[in-house]
Amino acid sequence: MFIFARYALLQLGALVILGVATQAYAGEIDPDTLATLKTNFAKADKDKDGKLTKEECSAGMPRIYRGFDRIDSEGRGYITLDQILTFVANR
Repeated sequence: MFIFARYALLQLGALVILGVATQAYAGEIDPDTLATLKTNFAKADKDKDGKLTKEECSAGMPRIYRGFDRIDSEGRGYITLDQILTFVANR
């Protein structure tokens, strides 16, 4: 029982750390830029699937489009708002 409880606590701790890490960009991007990126992403996401293809990005977020291949580091053919925010925060 002790080993199971310890394992569960380790998993919970990892989830908390991951949750904090994914929101770390919010403190690194000024509020106006964050709001603009969110608004522009929503407008560019024509099919409202939470992802931008190269075509959507090119038409709706041309400055972000220039870094599309770096943002889409896994080569999936689309990028998400979280990926964009991480990219912008790390520039």
